[in-house]
Amino acid sequence: MTNREREILRIITENPMISQQDLAERLGIRRSSVAVHISRLISKGRIAGRGYILGGAPPVVVVGGSNMDIQGYPDQPLRRRDSNPGRVVLSPGGVGRNIAESLARLEVPVKLLSVVGADDHGRQILEHSRAAGVDVSHVLVTPDQATAVYLSILDEAGDMELALAQGSINSLLDREYLKQKRSVLENAAALVVEANLDQEVIETLCRTVRGIPVFVDPVSSVKARKLRSVLDTIHTIKPNALEAQELTGVEIASEGDLEKAARELLRAGVRNVALSWGSAGTYYLNARESGWVRPEAVQRVVSATGAGDAFLAGLVRSFLLGQEFSRGVRLGSDLARSVLTGQEEQ
Repeated sequence: MTNREREILRIITENPMISQQDLAERLGIRRSSVAVHISRLISKGRIAGRGYILGGAPPVVVVGGSNMDIQGYPDQPLRRRDSNPGRVVLSPGGVGRNIAESLARLEVPVKLLSVVGADDHGRQILEHSRAAGVDVSHVLVTPDQATAVYLSILDEAGDMELALAQGSINSLLDREYLKQKRSVLENAAALVVEANLDQEVIETLCRTVRGIPVFVDPVSSVKARKLRSVLDTIHTIKPNALEAQELTGVEIASEGDLEKAARELLRAGVRNVALSWGSAGTYYLNARESGWVRPEAVQRVVSATGAGDAFLAGLVRSFLLGQEFSRGVRLGSDLARSVLTGQEEQ
């Protein structure tokens, strides 16, 4: 493609219903010239038909946070109120961004709607995500706030011992931002939403983007409360036991309780539930299937960070392939295990 064709395709990707006259005015060229470029893009298979339908599969759109993860790994059991020998690792993170990268690594076309600061951390996040295959062209870059940071200390088993989150920048992911990205949202193959977003943003996404399956990560038991008002709009949800307890009011102390909570989520309107309970595995339920996926035992956990994000990406990919929900749960479980054991990095 020529540079002009790439520019036109980028604009059409942002707004598939833009007119040739508007394109001409935006590019500062004549409408007849736009028509020639459009014709060439059609002949090359990059766009097709009325409304400039883009060639290739429509993308999954992920709306969520991006941050720089700073993780401390101790060399021995942690001693509180003391300096501990170990190593510190910086890497791009954030629930939404992690899910987007996991999808890209599964060769799923994916666009990320997020926000970063105009600083070194923000640039590193964008460069890393772009290199992984994520379309970050719609990520908001602001000079007014610093990129979000998530600081965590893991214990010797790889589980999080303590964490601090600096994420006020995510307040810029508001309804005005969503309004600007409406055409991106409405042309998604699926929408992924995470509960770090403000409740009004979650409700706007779930209530106004019609006809597109919504996959949701509750993130934590406290943040899961934001989802109570939109359960009837959710296609697929992946809570753990504490999050499901918060969403349903069912006290979970046994596998039977877990299955009851899953049924309550279905009664509330959720179509597919994958409810995890640590090493016991994941219980899945929809109108056609139910059962457990029991994972292989993990001898040594390298890090639990990102395992749930990879799991959700597996559910999305399986759905796009038209597979049964149980297949998606098995794929998600395998991907999560790869993260836990560090095999994803190999």
